[in-house]
Amino acid sequence: MCHVIFNFRDHRLKVDHTTCLLCFSEAETTDHVLKDCAFFATVWASVGLSIELVGTRFSSAKDWISNLLCGPSRPKSELCAITLWAIWNERNNRLKEGKGKSPEETSFFATNYLVEMEATRESNNTTTNELQKVWTPPKHPTIKLNVDTAVDDKRGRLGVGVVARTSTGEVIACLSSNIHGSLEPTLAECLAVEQAFVLAEKIKASNIWIEGDSLEAIKLIQDTGEDLSIIRPHLKAIKDRMKLLSHSIITHIRREDNRVAHTLARYALHIEVQKVWFKEAPFFIQAVIREEMLMCKMDSQCSSVLS
Repeated sequence: MCHVIFNFRDHRLKVDHTTCLLCFSEAETTDHVLKDCAFFATVWASVGLSIELVGTRFSSAKDWISNLLCGPSRPKSELCAITLWAIWNERNNRLKEGKGKSPEETSFFATNYLVEMEATRESNNTTTNELQKVWTPPKHPTIKLNVDTAVDDKRGRLGVGVVARTSTGEVIACLSSNIHGSLEPTLAECLAVEQAFVLAEKIKASNIWIEGDSLEAIKLIQDTGEDLSIIRPHLKAIKDRMKLLSHSIITHIRREDNRVAHTLARYALHIEVQKVWFKEAPFFIQAVIREEMLMCKMDSQCSSVLS
């Protein structure tokens, strides 16, 4: 992106502006965009990337960008490429249309794009048998909350995803949240279940069915005996909350049946603050939801014929 800006003036191409179109504070130069531009820095930090200044380790912007895109970590390289593209695209939109998005909206666009790309890649790698798995809707008036976690060991982050759906499969709320620091897997899953209760409270649901794909965590929560492990306080908090509700159950679900919650958890790895959606699902899970509902209808039709 910055290499292109540099070449505009190097080749004496006509440029109708000199001020940075992203922050409107200084001249649009390579050094400014990568070192001093507040818009660039805000977007870069919002997606979870650290600022590596040109001039300290690299002799040019081209070398800096090449290092980012050719790094050993494919997820990080892809996030860098998408973020650079999103910022460059935002700069061009401002040049052509005179208006644009905020840094927060630009970072949201970049992370959404990455999650959608990952979801598409996972969907393409799914076998035919896996596509036949069916998410089971709850009976009215129970609300079903699917939960999952995703871990980024290199960055020391835990992503939590929760989706709440009705008996018709309608999404009434979604949650993506991240936790900094490495956690024991079973504890991480318990924290995800606690977030399901947080979402249930937000939508005022008293009849709930929680599903998660950590068999060990689910068994510990279902166990009526006293647990003496390190996660005891969390198990007690979950069980106490379940007792306060009109009706609540928690069951295990296979990972391949829990794709919506898994995608939300993956998305959570790329955000800084918790995001909650009400009544409308974010676009990057809509295709999976439609696919699951179609399979539910097919499964229901087959059951009717066989019964």
